[in-house]
Amino acid sequence: MKKKMLDYPLTAEDLDRAIHDLKTPLTNVKTFGHLLERRLQDKDGQLARYASKIQSNVDRANMLINTFARELRQTLKNKG
Repeated sequence: MKKKMLDYPLTAEDLDRAIHDLKTPLTNVKTFGHLLERRLQDKDGQLARYASKIQSNVDRANMLINTFARELRQTLKNKG
C-alpha cells in the first residue's frame, strides 16, 4: 500500500538520499555531454550545439533539484 507523502515523516537523511539519487544520473549525463561537445566542436557544429543543449538542460535540472532541496530542508528545519 502506498503512503501519502504528507503522512510520511521525511528526515534530512531521506532528503539527502533522494537528492543524491536524482543528481547521480545527471552528473553522468553532464560528463558525457561535455566529452561529446568537446569532440564534436571541430567536426560537426550542429551536433556540438545539441551536446551544448544537453549541458544546459542538465544544469537547469540540477538548479531545480537544489532549489527544491533548499526549500524542503527549510520546511523540515521549521517543523523540527
